[in-house]
Amino acid sequence: MFSKNAKPTNKSGMKLTGKHDDRRRAGRVRCTLTTCQFGTVVNLSRTGLRVATRKPVTLLPAGASLNLTITAAGQTIVVPARPVHNRPRPDGMFDVGFQFVGLTEKACSELLSIARTAWDATLLPGSQRMAG
Repeated sequence: MFSKNAKPTNKSGMKLTGKHDDRRRAGRVRCTLTTCQFGTVVNLSRTGLRVATRKPVTLLPAGASLNLTITAAGQTIVVPARPVHNRPRPDGMFDVGFQFVGLTEKACSELLSIARTAWDATLLPGSQRMAG
């Protein structure tokens, strides 16, 4: 599912827009009970993730990154990533897209474990599994 040769979803980075470009090189895993320091993780792929936040995250130039701390069911991983877009949502929140940067094999393996945990949480009684 994850590879150290994962390619970014957009070579030049995305701009702040309301229009969604759904071209994807990697499948997504819908997440429940998964968070990061910016908010709730909505979905995760081998190239990045989407987070629901209360306010936009400052976009970084190409080549710059921050440490993203992802937690699911007691598992935590810190990975380098950069925010590439902020999209306003109808509920007043923002969807922020993060692109992973320079992942190691170990980080890819840990992300796979987090993705499995996030997906497995959708099978728990009482969880809010999204249809589709």
